[in-house]
This record gives sequence, structure tokens and C-alpha cells, in this order.
Amino acid sequence: MPHKHCSRSPSASESDTSSDSSISSMEHLQPCLKKLSKKHGHKSDKGDREVKQAKISKENNSELEAQEDYLVAAHAMARCTDLFCNMEKLLRVGLLLQQEQAAENGELEESEVEHESRQKRLAIRPIPSISTSATISSCSKELTQITQKMTAVISGTRLDDATHLKAQISHYAVPEPLKEGLKPTIYNGGSLSRVHMGINHPVLASFLCLISALTDFNRDPTLAQKWMEIRRICMTSIDFPVFLWAGNPPGSRYNKDAMHEGLFQGYLIEHIMCHIFTGPSTALGDDSCTTHLCNMSLHDMTTVEAEHIAYVCIQARFAISNKNKWSEADSQFNNRAF
Repeated sequence: MPHKHCSRSPSASESDTSSDSSISSMEHLQPCLKKLSKKHGHKSDKGDREVKQAKISKENNSELEAQEDYLVAAHAMARCTDLFCNMEKLLRVGLLLQQEQAAENGELEESEVEHESRQKRLAIRPIPSISTSATISSCSKELTQITQKMTAVISGTRLDDATHLKAQISHYAVPEPLKEGLKPTIYNGGSLSRVHMGINHPVLASFLCLISALTDFNRDPTLAQKWMEIRRICMTSIDFPVFLWAGNPPGSRYNKDAMHEGLFQGYLIEHIMCHIFTGPSTALGDDSCTTHLCNMSLHDMTTVEAEHIAYVCIQARFAISNKNKWSEADSQFNNRAF
């Protein structure tokens, strides 16, 4: 009979040996597994960091783009809305107006004391032109930083325009800049040139003279200049200067019985309007030849508004004056009131 082959079970010693061998192999592989696991872990951490950094970078870029939009708006606000605007005060008043509207609509619960406090603050603050539908929710730190930057941009825009105009005023103070220059000439080599401007220059003095004193000036220009210097002809914000009116020289067509005729149509205003909004080349009578967008395009202007004229008039007066530094007040003349 065929013999049955019986399978032999491993002995205890063989089983122990096999077990020891497996354990030994696992112990041998453990450092490699740890190293491999650690390596993949580093890759995972690195990937997470890269994703996080990319997200932060994207958020920062979005914030910078948003801030850039605010700063562009600040440039426009200086030239097209209010050149003396303080954005922090504007937004504070905006918050008060928003709270007032919410209270009127029954959306805000407040005590009588809180209501009266807000009413007092609105009453004592000069309220700029602002829509009551403002959606500002809180004056956060970030918002405060943006408003401070915007206020600085408004001030800087005003100063930059004033500085650039000073250097060109000898061209803009004549009807046709490409054909002739201002006589007597103004030395533009430095700050000393300002001494020969304003009431110290016979032509510019006639521009600054009050329209109500134009007859006296034309009768004796030299005497009138002295009167302007000693303030016998007092140049305040109440009376308008001659350069605001049309004519060559300015104010020559002024009619006291119809003083609105020709007002804000002087060639000095026209030249400076072009300089600021369409470029210096257009102010000289040429077509615009700049390679970048002019302020008119940047500010989305389609027509000339009262605010644009007011800004140009203030810049024009400073440009022909003998002042070196921009300031809100010039002796008895106040630019804000003007």
C-alpha cells in the first residue's frame, strides 16, 4: 500500500527561530520606515506651507489692490470733490449718519442718552457731502490706516499740482503761450524767483487785484501795487480777484451790472484747467501727446463741474502768488473760504 506522507509540524525550536528571524527583519526595517514616513511628512508639511503662503499672498494682493483703489479715489477727491477733505472726519460723520438712519428706520435700539449724544456730535461737526446710505460698519484699525493714507494722498495731490504749476506760470499768464511769454519775465531758477511774483509783478498784481478795485489799479498800477502791499486794497476771500474774468487783459470786459458774464472764463483758468486735467501740452495749445492717461480719464470726467472750477481757481491764485509753501491761509486770504 502506498504509504501516506504525513506533514511534519515544525518543532518548537524551528518556530522560535522563524519568529526571531521575522522580528529581526522588522527591527531592521523600522529605521527605514521611520525615515520614509518622516520624509513624506516633510513633503506634506512643505506642501501645506506653500498652499498657506500662496493663500496669504493672494489675500495680501487683494488687499493691496483694494487699497490702491482707495488711493486712486483720493486723487480724484482732491481735484473733483474737496481739496481740503479729511477722510477720517468724513467717515466718522458717515458712521453717525448711518446710525441716525438706522434709528429712524427702527433698526437700531438705543437709549435716549445715546440718541442725544449723536445729535450733538452731528450738530457741532461740519458735515461734508456724504451719502447717508454709506455701508461702513466700523472704524477698524485697517480702515483707519486707509483713511490716513487717503488724507495724505489728498494733501500730496494738492501740493504736487501747486508745485508743478509754479514752474509753468510764466507761460499760462499770457493768452497765447506758444507765441509770447510773460513780460517782465520771471526767473524760475529757484525759490528766489517767487520774490518777483504776486503783487511784486505788475501783470500778476493786476490778476490778484480785487475786481472791485480794478478801476483804481488801471488808473495808477504802481500806486495800486503799494496799496495792495499795505493792505489798503485788502485781498480777502469775500471779493473775487480779476483773473477769474474773461478778457485780455483779464477783467477788461467786466460789467458790474452783470458781473456773472465772463466769470470763471479767464484764460489763466483755462490754461491751468488744461494743465491739471488734460496735461501741460494741451495747456500750451498743442494736442495731448502723453503716453499715459490724463487726469480727466483717470477721474472719469465727462464735463467740467463746479468743484473742478473751484479747485483750479485756488491753484491758480497760489500759482501766481509769491508764496513758496502751500497753506490754507495767505495773510487775510483764506483758500478754504474762497
